[in-house]
Amino acid sequence: MSISWSRLFPQGNEVEPNKAGVEHYRAVFEELKKYNIEPLVTIWHFDTPL
Repeated sequence: MSISWSRLFPQGNEVEPNKAGVEHYRAVFEELKKYNIEPLVTIWHFDTPL
């Protein structure tokens, strides 16, 4: 799976990541963990930071 840079830093110039974006991925990882699925996170998947 990939993590969307724009979900974590929607304006591209924030100092801190967007809390809603972090919580989204936390929920995804918790759901995967519940089913014993280990995610493989890509470093780059068509979403380049500025």
